[in-house]
Amino acid sequence: MSLQEYVALDFSVEGRAAKDLADRLQQEYSEPVVVLSSEHQADASLPPFLTRSMWEWYSQYVEHRTKAIEEVRAAFATIHLGSSGQGFLYEHERDTIEKRRNTDIQQERRQFFQKEQVQSLRPKIESARIEYDRMRMAAGGRDPEEWNRTLYIGLMTLIAIPEAVLNFRTFANMQMAFMTDAIALALTIIIAIVIAFASDVVGETFKQWRELIGGNASDTTKGTAIRKFSAAWFAFVLAMAIVSGGRYTLFATDIQRKLVTGEVLGFNDFLPFAITVGGNILVFVFGVFIAIAAHDRIPGYGRTARKLVELERKLAALYKNVLEKRVQRHQSAAQNDLDKLEQREKMQARSGAEYASRRRAFEKLRDIDNRIVSLLDKYRGGLVRMATTNGYKIAFVVTDIDSMEERARREMTSEEYLRQRIRLPFA
Repeated sequence: MSLQEYVALDFSVEGRAAKDLADRLQQEYSEPVVVLSSEHQADASLPPFLTRSMWEWYSQYVEHRTKAIEEVRAAFATIHLGSSGQGFLYEHERDTIEKRRNTDIQQERRQFFQKEQVQSLRPKIESARIEYDRMRMAAGGRDPEEWNRTLYIGLMTLIAIPEAVLNFRTFANMQMAFMTDAIALALTIIIAIVIAFASDVVGETFKQWRELIGGNASDTTKGTAIRKFSAAWFAFVLAMAIVSGGRYTLFATDIQRKLVTGEVLGFNDFLPFAITVGGNILVFVFGVFIAIAAHDRIPGYGRTARKLVELERKLAALYKNVLEKRVQRHQSAAQNDLDKLEQREKMQARSGAEYASRRRAFEKLRDIDNRIVSLLDKYRGGLVRMATTNGYKIAFVVTDIDSMEERARREMTSEEYLRQRIRLPFA
């Protein structure tokens, strides 16, 4: 199709082509998901942001537009620019540069997602996301109601410090040959960890009792929860036995000395023992209440969310340090080419009458392009209105090469879709 034939096509709002496009609305307005043509893979034969019906219409009625573009390019090529070579159609060269840039970026993406580190992370992320979505559905669509882990651990540590000091003094003052300050410190740390572990497990189990041990829990879940719950209580009792035993050794020595010297025993003689033992119990109780407040009622929900965030953070770091830098290089190279193209176009524009006549011919082509875009925009608006009027909600899906997902898909609402610019590329 020549340029003359192309500009003679009827793309008026009353024409046959416009009527045929409008009739296609019935095919798409009730679709829950509509996949759009890619902005980053667009060319003269497939403009960006077209639905399937829009593209089928475009292929039928605008099939030979590329031949009209070639005719315009050939006319520009007859312009002699001296040592700079022959003339060119600026819009075609611009779109060629952008198309090459997008192709290079997509190639970089393919290579990135084939890397061993990325390949090992992706199934883990997918598995964690599936598990997280399942738990989120069980939780009624809410996010995990858990404390920040740093805050939780920090608070548990804070309440344990005073008692840890007393425990260390108890162990350090024991009159035993093997007891050194280093061993006393190690025992203190172990006791603190055991009590923290026990309070965490007991508090979490109390919070999740219905899901772990209640009537709806499976036998396997109940068995695992009971064993873990029992182990926590055993660990706490063992820790208290060690603390009580150490404190009793000092207590018994002081009592025996006072009995031998005939001193009268008073309340203050029993107070250190009560403070040490009771303090550890109090720390455990506080820890249990903090754990109840800090954990979500859905078992494993918070841990799964944290795991997913951590895995996605690792992928994001790889994306930024590897792929993003390479993408930026392609974008910078393309921008340099576009800047040079701008300078060449300014020089070409100074060629005079030849350039002006070629641009007038091109503007005729672009006038038809504008009419086509106007019809496509009208169809798009009608699609959204018809879907809304009939109670349908369409999710528009388009390729997004900025996505960290390998499939590089992005979902848009109707409002977002209407804001996208439909244009007809020249390359």
